[in-house]
Amino acid sequence: MKILVVEDNAVTLKILELLLAKWGYEAIAVDNGPAALRLIQAPDGPRLILLDWMLPGMDGLELCRQIRSATTGAETSHIILLTARSETQDVVAGLQAGANDYVVKPFHADELRVRINAGRRILALQAALDRRARTQAVLEMAGAVCHEMNQPLQTITGYLDLIMMDNNPDTSPQLQDCLRVIRGQINRMGAITRKLMRITTYETREYLAGTKIIDLEKSSADAGKGD
Repeated sequence: MKILVVEDNAVTLKILELLLAKWGYEAIAVDNGPAALRLIQAPDGPRLILLDWMLPGMDGLELCRQIRSATTGAETSHIILLTARSETQDVVAGLQAGANDYVVKPFHADELRVRINAGRRILALQAALDRRARTQAVLEMAGAVCHEMNQPLQTITGYLDLIMMDNNPDTSPQLQDCLRVIRGQINRMGAITRKLMRITTYETREYLAGTKIIDLEKSSADAGKGD
C-alpha cells in the first residue's frame, strides 16, 4: 500500500520513510501542499496520507480543506495529521479541517503504526462499501431494463403466436421454419430477462480486449441449479 508523506523536515521525513518501509508500506514523499494535492487527485494516487501541519506556503490545515473540496480523491482519502501542537483547540481545528486522525510529535513508532493500520482498515471498508453500492446500482439497472423489455416481448410473442396459429395454406414451410426460429429467439430473450431479474450478485467475464461484461450464467441467483 502506498502512503503519501507530506513533510518538509528532512530528518522527520527520513524517519518516516524508514518506518514505513519496515512496516511494508511504500512511502511517496513530497514537501509541499500543491505537489501533494496533485498526487492525491491522480486516479491511482495514494489514499492514506501522513500530513505535517507546518508546511511552506500551504499549511496542513489548508491542504486538508483542499483535499476535502476536491472532486477526485476527496472521499477516499484518510488523513493523519502530524504536528507538535497538542492543545485541544489544535486537535479540534485539525479534525474540523478534514483530518481523520491526529498524532502529536514527537510520535511513538508503535502508536503511529497502530493509527496507520486503523486507517488502512477504514479505507478497505470504504472500498468494500463502494463496491457494494456499485453492485446495487448494476442490479437496479438490470431490473429496470427487464421491466422495460417484458412488455414489448409479450406483444411480439402474442402477434407471433397468432401468425403461427393461422393455418393459411399459402404459408410456405420455409416461412414456418423462420417463424419457429424467431419464436425460439424470443424465448431466449425472455430467459435472459428472467436471469437478470434473479441476479443478487454478479461476476464478469472477458468480452473484448480490455472489456468485460456480466456473466449471466455465473451471476444468476440460482446459478448452477438449472433453469
